[in-house]
Amino acid sequence: MPKEKLFHRPGAYGIVRREDAVLLMTTVGLNGRYCLPGGGIEPYETNAEALQRELMEETGIQVEVGSLLHFQEDFFYYDPKDEAMHGLLFYYNCRPLTFDLLASDEVDDESVTNPQWVKIDTLHEDNLQPQEQ
Repeated sequence: MPKEKLFHRPGAYGIVRREDAVLLMTTVGLNGRYCLPGGGIEPYETNAEALQRELMEETGIQVEVGSLLHFQEDFFYYDPKDEAMHGLLFYYNCRPLTFDLLASDEVDDESVTNPQWVKIDTLHEDNLQPQEQ
């Protein structure tokens, strides 16, 4: 991929816990593994605003965005759009303010579906999507 086709894509992702479960999505086209809800930060949006918007679009819940837990860089190619990205990924602890999740057909995202509360003790390397795609 030529350097001029590579662009920065900041993203915010939420770790939302409810008792012994965490809020996850199912990836579309990537073996149906679990991933964290969240996504791209739009121009003039703060990380917290982007994360609240993304969680509403993908899961239907409102959250209070807490502390930054992790930052990661990632270089990846997004095949559906033929785009190369330098991802700047921010992971935040979030507290759910509402709990009713969207049905899969209501999710406003082309790459994830099926928001669900997944028991933490059922998660393992084989059912989680690594961030580097």
